[in-house]
Amino acid sequence: MRKFEILVMKRTILILIFALFVFQSQAQCPKTKYGIVPVWPIIWEDQLQMDWWEEMSDNGMGYFHSVYNWRQLQEMLDSNTFSSFIDDIEYGKNVLGFDKYLFLFQNPASFVNNMPPYICGSPFTDETVMRDMEGFICNLLDSMHHVIDYFAFGGEIDLYFKTKPVELDSFLVIASNVSAYIDQNYPEIKFGIVLTTRNGVQYDQTIWNRIRPISDMLAVTYWPITSNFHVIPSEIDSVERDINDLLAAADTLPLVIKEAGLPTHPMTGSSEALQEYFVYQTFIHTMYNNQIEVVGFDFLADFDTTKTFEMQAYYANWTSDFYYYIISLGLMDSVGNPKPAYPMYLSMLDTLCMNASIETADDIQVFPNPVSDVLHIDFEPQKWKSIELIDVSGKKVYQLNLQSEEAINIDVSSYAEGIYVLRILGEHFYSRKISILKNGGL
Repeated sequence: MRKFEILVMKRTILILIFALFVFQSQAQCPKTKYGIVPVWPIIWEDQLQMDWWEEMSDNGMGYFHSVYNWRQLQEMLDSNTFSSFIDDIEYGKNVLGFDKYLFLFQNPASFVNNMPPYICGSPFTDETVMRDMEGFICNLLDSMHHVIDYFAFGGEIDLYFKTKPVELDSFLVIASNVSAYIDQNYPEIKFGIVLTTRNGVQYDQTIWNRIRPISDMLAVTYWPITSNFHVIPSEIDSVERDINDLLAAADTLPLVIKEAGLPTHPMTGSSEALQEYFVYQTFIHTMYNNQIEVVGFDFLADFDTTKTFEMQAYYANWTSDFYYYIISLGLMDSVGNPKPAYPMYLSMLDTLCMNASIETADDIQVFPNPVSDVLHIDFEPQKWKSIELIDVSGKKVYQLNLQSEEAINIDVSSYAEGIYVLRILGEHFYSRKISILKNGGL
């Protein structure tokens, strides 16, 4: 474990130094597919929360989402707070510039199905539930379709219907009707039903096979943990396998990882170093695949004692395993002290930002790209001082101080396959993403 922690520390230092050097003079970054669910540190007042949103927007965070069940939404309507809720979303999209918003109608959620009091406790097989839930959702879409990019129905439903299989057919009737309503009235919205990665896709695709025909995306949560909320450290090295399994299941559909995370409490078998490594691995294996449209991380901060109790009550789970899991999911602690995963998250956003900041230069030609053996660079050397090639972790794998006016040829045949950044420094700054492919990948 000591060797692993040193590896993570070295990688983090490289990325931080690299990001600091590159972004000393850089302004707002292009928006990415990534986001963090903002469970706020308990000492953060409104201004600190707003400052965080603005900072994340500048750093390139492009995804945010809301999660509400039917009962909560009805309470918002009854208290006349629903319109201000939509105003907040509009502010995030129109002012702060977040371009990927997912709304999750959280019925059912894992093992619970919270509904308004007049119908609370009724199963999906109840005709009133079917009629009223469908009508409520369609009215909801009419009210906020202009801000929704992804509409998700149900949270981790594979867990819920594993214990209540007789309700599945009725739920799918509602889901099919809502999907058709979206297709007819708001085709720009992508519809999906949230499954778990493990039970809903990797171990058993029964439900996914049934909902795929009405889905515009494969929407999942990704928690590499056991059924009793423990972490197996070796599983964190299987992120690439897990992502590939999800992509295979999605086939031609977009993949939306609504939330991903890892606890840090030692009683779960985890650590802050493992969480940091998980964030790094998740970025590495999702950042350059365009089929993966969204990756969310849970959460910004740990729940405090009160909120942890509320979560235990919501999921009706009072086990110590669940307690240690739910209380340590933040990338910060409950008062806002960053764990190592938080600067790692920011550093990976910086890496993406730098890779996207390509300055045009008419006198520079770089080819071929992708490349498998020799990268050719034609340019006017008198305007430039040095050339660098940098891998995705921030490590400089090639450097040349320019002293001649000849074209430059870089032999990349010994470099690992992946995404690199070519930087040419001089009077100006030029950067370009370079893809190195092997084994005839061109």
